[in-house]
Amino acid sequence: MIVQLKDGNYLIIIVFLFVGMDMLLKVLRNVMTEIQFHLMVVLNANFNVKLVVLSVRKTNAQNVMKININLMFKIKMYLNQPC
Repeated sequence: MIVQLKDGNYLIIIVFLFVGMDMLLKVLRNVMTEIQFHLMVVLNANFNVKLVVLSVRKTNAQNVMKININLMFKIKMYLNQPC
């Protein structure tokens, strides 16, 4: 709907501006959700690594090697996941 104003067609520009801002906010919300998800995964991984290190202190070198291989495999699987 076109509304002719005294100052020109400013009403149409304002409507497009609000539509554009709404779309921008939706995109930003999606981006922030993805960032939050990845941060939670990273923090969870760090917590798991700390638990592994604490449990490793009481074991021998062979168990350390097994844990490192398992951890590297998990990290590789995570990095190969599609975004």
